[in-house]
Amino acid sequence: MRGGEVKMRRISVVLLLVGLFAAGCTKKTLISSILISPEKYGEKEVTIVGKVTEVYHKGAPLGLGIYGIKGGFRIQDLKEVKIPTSFTKEKGDAFVSYNGSLPMEGKIVEVRGICKCIGNPYFALFGYIEGKWWKYR
Repeated sequence: MRGGEVKMRRISVVLLLVGLFAAGCTKKTLISSILISPEKYGEKEVTIVGKVTEVYHKGAPLGLGIYGIKGGFRIQDLKEVKIPTSFTKEKGDAFVSYNGSLPMEGKIVEVRGICKCIGNPYFALFGYIEGKWWKYR
């Protein structure tokens, strides 16, 4: 092989590896960002990372005597963020609706799903993430 061919192969391998790495990196969204700007994320796919604070099994009450059709879990941001409407730092918190095996409470998970908060300025009270998949981190 000639020097030019070897150099081109090396460049090709490096570009391939960079492409594979970039494809595996998904941008993570803070839950607090969704709470601050729900109109930006409504009906869009998001990936969030956080700590599982509560787990609800299928048919379990979801508070106020309302029985959930699906199971799910609550997830909280790992760090506090300054919320523009208040003078405090808070951790964003969201419900993830998921019809499958559920993570254990207290564990850190990554979740991908559809943000169901379109047209709802009160995401913190009524919105949720319709989970596609989750995994432990």
